[in-house]
Amino acid sequence: MTRRRSPIWRPNRRSFLQALGGSAAALAGLHPSLARASGTADNIIFFYFPDGVAGWSQSGDASLWHCTGGETDFTLGHTLQALAPFRDRCMFFNGLSMGGTDDGSHPGGAKKLLTAADHGNNESIDQHLSRSIGTDRPWHHLYLGAQAGADGASGDKFITYPVGGSTMAPEDDPRRAFSALFGSGTVSTGGGSGDEGGTDAPDPAVTRRLSVLDAAMDDIHSLQARLGTTEKEKLDLHLTSLRELEGRLDPGGSGGSGSGGTGTDWGGCDEPSVEVGSLTDSNLYDPTVFADVLDAQIDIAVQAVACGMTRVATIQCSHHTSELVMSRIPGTEMHDPSYDMRSHQASHYGSSHDWG
Repeated sequence: MTRRRSPIWRPNRRSFLQALGGSAAALAGLHPSLARASGTADNIIFFYFPDGVAGWSQSGDASLWHCTGGETDFTLGHTLQALAPFRDRCMFFNGLSMGGTDDGSHPGGAKKLLTAADHGNNESIDQHLSRSIGTDRPWHHLYLGAQAGADGASGDKFITYPVGGSTMAPEDDPRRAFSALFGSGTVSTGGGSGDEGGTDAPDPAVTRRLSVLDAAMDDIHSLQARLGTTEKEKLDLHLTSLRELEGRLDPGGSGGSGSGGTGTDWGGCDEPSVEVGSLTDSNLYDPTVFADVLDAQIDIAVQAVACGMTRVATIQCSHHTSELVMSRIPGTEMHDPSYDMRSHQASHYGSSHDWG
């Protein structure tokens, strides 16, 4: 008889991430209701919002985030109330911490979040999964951002680590992300029906990019023979990324690994589409379109999984210590265009929960 685990579980964080990194089956093992009939999880999407949530206040007010209770009688915290219809499919973790090295540190927490290592000195779990369960999809890993690169963000502002100590940047523009994934489909704005593309004719831009990649491959292979072990391992990761890029640009060619890129076969799912609201080139990092960008990136990630384009995706909302003016996001309770409340500022919310 298998004992069902409580959805409020307090594991050792490092052992949890190490176990999770070993196999996608570990995902299903966390809670029976999360598993498919086969006993394994097929896909995973990591959703990251930085600077924390409203937990215990400095004066001891109860957390607005954590849920309390047992397996079937737990109570959702105020911030989690929207998940009430899905509570039987959720699992919550209490008692996790970043450890003493980075206690209270935004940059330190971001570095550890998916790597379980001080200073980000480890491959992140999404990258590990992309090299295991993700290899049978055109996109081994999809990394999308909502204003994650605002204010020139780089380095430790990002959470995906292909190798220890080195991050990669997410794609912040949902229009570019959609085009790279599907090549054709429908991208629409809030005021119209949108434009539908797609063609069987070779794209000259794609041909040029493939030519550049071929030249880069020749140079890299020449360099590869002259490197030491550590440098060669890092270069191998870059080669893997280039091969994936070749497959996306030319899915029907010898380097391709399935449908996607410039093709129009999306694994039998409905034709993909995305709504980008009032997004333009000039306002991509304007706080007023943050919600539109985030909605679009979530839709793209879900469609990419549903259409068989990827198994592993990471969505990053802004970045730690962000200057995103949260009070200028329309349609939210905090909306007040006359008052500036920035993301980082909001994360230091004071000694008590003040609803004012």
